[in-house]
Amino acid sequence: MSPTLRTTVPSVPPAPSPSLPLTRTGFAPREAVSFAAVELLIGVIYSILSVLDVASRIISLLPWVPGALRGAVSPARIETRKRVVIIGGSAGGLTALDELRGDPSLDITLISDRGFWEFTPGVLRCYVKPTHLLSITCPLHVPGGRLVVGRVTSVEPGEVVVDTGEGGVGGLQRVPFDACILATGSSYAGGIKPQRERSIQERLATMEREHARLAAARSVIVVGGGLVGVELAAEIAAGFKEKDQKSIRLVDRSKEVVKEMPPRARNLIAKWLTSHGVELLLSKSIEKIGDKEVVLETGEVLTADIVYRCLGAPPNSAPLTASSPASLDMRGAVLVDESLRVEGWENLFAVGDCMVQPSQPEMKSGWIAEQNAIVAAANVRLLLQNKPLVRYPDAVAGPNAKTSKPICVSLGRHHGVFALNWLVIGGPVGGELAAAAKWMIEWTQLLRARGSATGAGFYRVMEPCVRWASRHLLRET
Repeated sequence: MSPTLRTTVPSVPPAPSPSLPLTRTGFAPREAVSFAAVELLIGVIYSILSVLDVASRIISLLPWVPGALRGAVSPARIETRKRVVIIGGSAGGLTALDELRGDPSLDITLISDRGFWEFTPGVLRCYVKPTHLLSITCPLHVPGGRLVVGRVTSVEPGEVVVDTGEGGVGGLQRVPFDACILATGSSYAGGIKPQRERSIQERLATMEREHARLAAARSVIVVGGGLVGVELAAEIAAGFKEKDQKSIRLVDRSKEVVKEMPPRARNLIAKWLTSHGVELLLSKSIEKIGDKEVVLETGEVLTADIVYRCLGAPPNSAPLTASSPASLDMRGAVLVDESLRVEGWENLFAVGDCMVQPSQPEMKSGWIAEQNAIVAAANVRLLLQNKPLVRYPDAVAGPNAKTSKPICVSLGRHHGVFALNWLVIGGPVGGELAAAAKWMIEWTQLLRARGSATGAGFYRVMEPCVRWASRHLLRET
């Protein structure tokens, strides 16, 4: 057999874009108008939400407002409350907390490996603008409950073991529970998800290092054409213009980018990427990924100053690795039944990226984690009341229906593509609306993480509306 030829393809400076002439701001006139429209729309939405948030905070201070709205719990019932532990403070954990907080029969503890909340889908912009992190993070807030910051070492029958110290200092803490929800998400290499950062300032320092590394690079390869890879390539393309422009190549073995989305959405995304200087290398099988090179199965070697690996994230099931290995599949994902209860457990549920439901495989996203958490929280209540559990996804989607899967892809700050079943919003005007919608999601999630009634109320209204529209107005044929 003849040896495989290895051809090295170095990065090359990006060719001048044949688009419209640029203004002094670095944007084409048409782009400048659409960007101004997006900023105006964002400003209007921000003002409305801010007024509602202030109003809700004032109302919550009034003495006749029910304690449940404030997250308060009657002291007289503390001794009889059931203990519920939520592990993980991201999309799934935060939703479970919202569903359960204010219930006077529950004593809720949230355990997180960091003391802050972060809107994960917005973190890719921090590679271009590190200070954006301050707009998508806040200290974790547990109204009516308590927060334990530490690394969960194991989940045992009836208790969670937490290492609250750093480097072994501080010892182990045991947190008892009557019911527990595991929402530990997934792991990701690099700065895309927090690693060992305990504070927002530590996280900001990480993103500043990532930005400095990217700013110094002239060429970038993004491996993976899914949501993360596409958004990262788009942020770099939109954030570095003119003399700072990078050579960007996106490599994936699939024929199209973001294959989870409808064909029109995929076409709009690919068109935007190529028009902004991103070279799409699709249908390329990869043999090896290095720090500065990607080797294809053909022997061709692609080189760049930075290679970003965006190929999906392994489930973070470490709390069960030692204590309940039979509850994990070959990938390490937590196995759950139709009620989202962990295999082999009576009072442990799992939601989001950390788990897999063999009878209902589905894509992973923040939205899906939230739908999981709504059902898991309902089943926690039912379990503690000795009532039959409900099924997922029937309890949120309806009998024999699939979970709705809205997807909003950011293409820089001022453009995007939104899809729900067959509905696609993108292109001229639609792209700006999608960008504003993504910002609204980001801001309302932040309000909810702060414990705002406005943020929580927004999702209590929006999520049922999306599910209803998905099932009745936009039903897939």
